[in-house]
This record gives sequence, C-alpha cells and structure tokens, in this order.
Amino acid sequence: MKKVLITGSSGQVGTRLTKSLSRAGFDVTGIGRSETMEITNDPSYIKFDLLNENVDSLIKQIRPELLIHLAWETQPTTFWASQKNILWLDSSKKLVESFNKWGGERIVVAGTGAEYDWESLAPFDELGPEFPKSIYGQTKLALLNVLRHQATPFLWTRTFFQFGDKETPGRLIPSLIDTLHAGQEFSIQRPNDIRDFIYVDDVVQIMTSLIVSDKAGVFNVASGVGITMRELGTKIAGIFERPDLLHFQEQSEKPSIVQANMAKLEKTLGHVTYTNLDDAINKTIRERAKV
Repeated sequence: MKKVLITGSSGQVGTRLTKSLSRAGFDVTGIGRSETMEITNDPSYIKFDLLNENVDSLIKQIRPELLIHLAWETQPTTFWASQKNILWLDSSKKLVESFNKWGGERIVVAGTGAEYDWESLAPFDELGPEFPKSIYGQTKLALLNVLRHQATPFLWTRTFFQFGDKETPGRLIPSLIDTLHAGQEFSIQRPNDIRDFIYVDDVVQIMTSLIVSDKAGVFNVASGVGITMRELGTKIAGIFERPDLLHFQEQSEKPSIVQANMAKLEKTLGHVTYTNLDDAINKTIRERAKV
C-alpha cells in the first residue's frame, strides 16, 4: 500500500481525492489548515500550515512515497493578484525539496490553465505557449519549472474553470447561483468571453485515473467545451426562472477565449466521461440550497 501525503486535503478537490485514493488502496495522510476534514472514510488528517510550520519535520515523520500538492492561494476575487502566491511558491519549493530529501518517489501538483498565454485564440494544448499574465499563473508556472529541473517523476494537472457545490462564494458560478437563489439581481461584466468549465467530481475522476495509472507530465483537466458567459448566465437564470434578474454589461473589448484541447488526456486514458453541464449546474444548485 503506497503512502500518500495530500496537501490541501480539506479543500473541495482534496476531500474528494482523499476518499477516491483511499478506495483505490492508497494509505492517505491529509494536511490542511482546517480543523477537520469532511469525508466519509476519514484517513489520517493533520492540521498543518505549510506557510508557517516546519515542513521538513513533517515529511521526515510521514515519509510519503507519493506527494500530491493541492494547497495554494484560492481566495475568490483576490487570488489572481495576491502576493500570497509568492509565499506559496516559496513554501512549495521547500516542500518538494524535503520530499526528495526523505526518499519521495513521485510528485503530483494541481496546476492551472492560467499558465497559458490567454492572448491565443485556439484551444490550449499542453505544448501551447506559456505566458501567464497573473501572479497566480506565474507562480504556478515557476513551480512547474522547478519540477522540470529535478529528477523525481511528476504529474502536473492544469485545471481550467472548476466549479462545484461547496465552492466558496466569489467565483462566477457560485456567486450567480447564490444571488439568484436570494432573488437578487446579478450583472455579468464580460458576457462574450468564452470559458471552459469542469465539474469538481470530473476533476477528481481524471486526477485519480492519472495517479493510479502512474502517468507523468503535463495534462489539461477541463471539459474541452467552451461556453460564453452570456450563455452560462442565461442557462442558470433559466433554471431559477428568473431571467429578469440577470443583466449583461456592454463589452467593447474583443472576447477572451480560454478553452482546453483535451486530445492528450483522451488519448492517454482512452475515454473520459464528463458530467453534463446542465446536470452539474443542477447538482450544484441543489447542494448550495442546503447551506
């Protein structure tokens, strides 16, 4: 049974991935800054702050064979430009260094589609130009380049626009759902922009498949399907039967297109099953209504 350490295991992906890998037979230890981790098959969980505690002593104690690094700055609306991204980069370098020092065998890191050059209009494949504009994307890419220059095999998953039921308010889909559910008006500022959304359960399914099959390298994690913000907003407002609450700003700038090319993943895994977008949105609405 392979010993695994998952950082950020109390997060939306982390809780699900911990449960998924535990079912697959891995010996999982999770760390995070939350007091508890809400999963059914509760593995070993350690409350630990990667930014402020001694990671080397932790790695020495656990001696994981597989490191899955999910933790990063994720505060909605501010994470793109937050200086905390630099702190996370420094902390992540120390984590990798300690993992290698104490005999680690393989590294998995959750990257981001923000590492690509969003000026490009074609769907991004894994060999596409890397030219992130945000500090978030720049620091993630910097960590990827660290991994490219060390010997331990690694898997880097570039997740695009993930959403799900327990997501923190502030991002588009949860904010839109919560606002319309409250009967309040919502305005979309850039209705012509195109984004590639993927349901959190699909993210976990893909990551689990790549981890279990020992794949290495960079892989996009997305649906491969783009949708305009206007179409997405109209779809969600239609579910609530409140199109009157939804407003669109005039967009004079050319649309930004951020969509993944999923050919590499589909060739590698053979077949990828995605949750239908309408079904995923309805699941998210039902779960958020319980909060």
